Amino acid sequence: MAVTPWVGVRRIAIVPVLNRQVDREPPADWEYQVRSRVFYDPEPGTGKDRSFQHYLHALSYGRAHLDGEVFPRVWAEDAEVNVPAMRSLPPGHGYQALLAVLPHEAGEHRGGHAFGGISPVNGIKGWARVAMFSNPLLRDDQRQPIGVWGQELFHLLCDLWEHPGLPGYDPMDGDGARRSTHASATTKRLFGWLPAGVVDHAEGRLDTNLHAIGLVQPPPPDRVTAVRVPSRRAANRFFFVEGRLRTDPFDGMVPAEGVLVYEVNDTVKVTLRTGPALSTGQTYDDPDEGLRVTVTDNLTGGFAVSVFHAPDPTVSGRLLRYVDASQTGGGDVSSPQVIGLGGWQQFRFLFSGADNVIYAVDQAGRLLRYVDASQTGGGDVSNPQIIGQGGWQQFRFLFPGTSNVIYAVVP
Repeated sequence: MAVTPWVGVRRIAIVPVLNRQVDREPPADWEYQVRSRVFYDPEPGTGKDRSFQHYLHALSYGRAHLDGEVFPRVWAEDAEVNVPAMRSLPPGHGYQALLAVLPHEAGEHRGGHAFGGISPVNGIKGWARVAMFSNPLLRDDQRQPIGVWGQELFHLLCDLWEHPGLPGYDPMDGDGARRSTHASATTKRLFGWLPAGVVDHAEGRLDTNLHAIGLVQPPPPDRVTAVRVPSRRAANRFFFVEGRLRTDPFDGMVPAEGVLVYEVNDTVKVTLRTGPALSTGQTYDDPDEGLRVTVTDNLTGGFAVSVFHAPDPTVSGRLLRYVDASQTGGGDVSSPQVIGLGGWQQFRFLFSGADNVIYAVDQAGRLLRYVDASQTGGGDVSNPQIIGQGGWQQFRFLFPGTSNVIYAVVP
C-alpha cells in the first residue's frame, strides 16, 4: 500500500452540511464556528487552541499544514450528505478533496468516515465526514474529539486506510482517535514527519535512550525516537520500540506511560506486543524472534532501554562493521553492527573505497558499489550500483587506491 506523505500544505474544501430529516437550523455564525474548529479555536478562559490545525502541527512537528476555505452551509435531504456538499461548490473551485462537517455525530451515518478514489463529482475525487459535536445539544464541552477529524483527514489526504492495532496510542486506531493522541513512530514515518531519529538495529545489543514521541523531533544527539528491528520471519516485517509520556495535551491522554513494542507487517499492518506499555525494570521477550527489550531507567522526557536481537542461525554471510575506537590493541574491537543481512560470502572480491564505499565482484563478474551511508547498522547496506558490467572475476587481484581508484592485476 502506497501511503502519501503530508509534508507542506494540503488543500481541502470545507462544507458545513445538514440533514433535513435530523438537524435543526444551526446558529447564525455556524460557518465561523466551523472555520474556527479547523484553523484556530481558542478555548474561552484559557486561550488553548483546540483546532485541527493545532493538532496537525503538534503531530507533525510543524511539517504539515492544512489550507482551504469554508463554503456556505448546505442542506441535504437525507443521510447522504457528501453528494450535496460536493455539488454545492462553485464552478472553478480548484479543490480535489472535500471535508463535510455535520453539526453532531448522534444517529446513523453521522460518525467519522472517509472515502477516496471516487469518480469525480464536481471536481472532487475524495471526501471525509466529521462532526462538530457529539450530540444534538451542541454543547461546547461535548465536541467530537479532534483525533476523529485527524483519522478521517489522514485517511483521505495520506491514503492510509489501515487501522493499526495500537489501542489508545495512534489516531488511526479508534480508541486513539477518541483520545486524540499523537501518532506512533511508524505512522509518523509514513507521513514524512520523522525524517530522522528512527534507528535500525539488526543484531546484538543496543543500549540507547528513547525520546518520547510527544516531544519535538528529531531527538537530541544522545537520544533516538524509536528503534526498528527486522523480523526473522519475513523481510517486510519489523518491530518498533518507542517511548510514550504524557508530555502534552495529546499524549496526555494515552492509556499508560511507558515503552511500546509493536510489530509492523507490510508497512501498514500494526500489532501491539506489549500490554499496553513497559515500565522501568520490565522486559518484552520473544524467543522465536530472539528479541528482548528491557526498560532500564526512567529519564526526563524519555526512557533508557536495552534492545537485544540474537543472531539468526539460519542466515550466513552477514556483513559486520567493527570499530577500533581506541587504536590501542587490547582486544577492544567487539560488538559489531550488522550492515548487510546475508549473502556476502558469495562475492569473488570485497574491498573498501573512500567515504564508506564497499566494492564487490559478484559471481557474474559484475563490479558493484555499495555505500554504508548511515553508519548505524541495521542491515541497510543494500541496493548497489552496477559500475562494471562483467569480466571483473578474471583478475588475479583487486585492491583500492586513494580517491576511489581501483587497481587490478591481470592473470
